[in-house]
Amino acid sequence: MSAAPILIVGAGIAGYTLARALRRRDATVSIGLLAAHDGDVYPKAALSYAMGVNRRPVELVQATAKMMQERLGITIYQHSPVHAIDVGASELVLKSARLAYRQLVLALGSELPRPRLDGTAAASVLTVNRLSDYAYLHHQLQGVHSLVIIGSSVPACEFANDLASNGFAVTLIDTPPYPLASRIPTLVGERLMTRLEQAGVRFLMDDKVLRIDRRGEEGFRVLTAAGSALETDMVFAAPMPQPRTALAEAAGLEIVRDAGIKVNERLTTSVPGIHALGACAALPGSIHTASIDAQAEALSATLHGTPTRPDPRPLPLRLNTPACAMVLMDPPRIHGEWHEKANRGGVTSLFHDRRGQLRGFVLEGSAVDARDRWLAKLTVS
Repeated sequence: MSAAPILIVGAGIAGYTLARALRRRDATVSIGLLAAHDGDVYPKAALSYAMGVNRRPVELVQATAKMMQERLGITIYQHSPVHAIDVGASELVLKSARLAYRQLVLALGSELPRPRLDGTAAASVLTVNRLSDYAYLHHQLQGVHSLVIIGSSVPACEFANDLASNGFAVTLIDTPPYPLASRIPTLVGERLMTRLEQAGVRFLMDDKVLRIDRRGEEGFRVLTAAGSALETDMVFAAPMPQPRTALAEAAGLEIVRDAGIKVNERLTTSVPGIHALGACAALPGSIHTASIDAQAEALSATLHGTPTRPDPRPLPLRLNTPACAMVLMDPPRIHGEWHEKANRGGVTSLFHDRRGQLRGFVLEGSAVDARDRWLAKLTVS
């Protein structure tokens, strides 16, 4: 009987990157990849731009699941959401089948929590977290002129910028005083908001959507806590993405609250034989800056018997907000404080720990040109 395969749950960038790394290392190892949806490859970062310029969903597909299966020599299970992990039997439980695994990797990504709202149209609020979401939203967007976006996360800002730049009337509503408030300090956050306002985005910050009701045959009426009543053609939510952990938690794996599935420096969870990488994993501070590529390369070695720690060299996030150039290097979850300097051209925000070491930064405007200089000074372990 042939050996059980390495199974990867998740067909996003983390899952496919690991599959490629495994295949480069071993041409014969049996690999299975489970996709809850089509499993097609597409650039998730391009969804906001695509929506702004009305690109059809099919135009975003870079490779179909069938193409990836043939290229990599792996088995891809399309439309196969995993219902449970049977740790004792080393099996995945699907709707009508079980799949045995030799090693299991969770590449579950993140999810968007739905806002709790009242009103006759509360259930009609859309989210965009994958290509299938975008396909539905693209259809609904036809004939739309005004939108309300609930949330001020990175995706919310990117969607708002691209939509406003392409002629849509966009209002963004959230409870903090400025966008990305949980990730960036005040000066750079206020500069981001100013730049997006100049691009045509309307902000209702320090506010909260309370209810959404139908407005006749088409459109919606949005009521906020501060008393604003907005008439709009569409409402969608773009809150801060949260790591997808329910499957792991139900199987008894240890979870770090609001951070993801707990893993060690070798990306192994609290259960031997089960690993996690990407947005669903809570990386320890020593490797919290490791890129998806670095995680996948190291994990492929670990799965082949050579325990390997990912290269922690950081890869900062560059926001896709043309109105406001911004680079974000998140600090680890440690005690420290932000120090900010601003001029007309840009803002430099640096996060130092209690020993004065640089652990993260945000650069805006002309300050983004100094990215490599601050990267060289960053302490990453």
